[in-house]
This record gives sequence, structure tokens and C-alpha cells, in this order.
Amino acid sequence: MLPLIILSAILIYILPNEHNWMTSFLTPIGVILFFVWVWFDKRKNNKSQSH
Repeated sequence: MLPLIILSAILIYILPNEHNWMTSFLTPIGVILFFVWVWFDKRKNNKSQSH
């Protein structure tokens, strides 16, 4: 998550004000992707432990 926060900060600094809405979507999308990855990883580990 730290690289995502750093990337968002850099994009806020670099992009013009018209495009700062992109950074508003970057962080929530990254959080959602992280939790989906954790969910799939837990499911995969539970399946491998049950066999």
C-alpha cells in the first residue's frame, strides 16, 4: 500500500488540476484489489490445507 500512496502523491504533484480526479480513484481501487487478492489467497490456502 505504501507504493500506491507514494504514486498518488507524485501524480497529484505532476498532473494538472483537471486530472487530479484520477488520483482520487487510484487509492480506493488499490485497496479493493488488495483485499480481493487477500480473499483469493485465503481461499487458496484453505483449499490446499483441506486436501
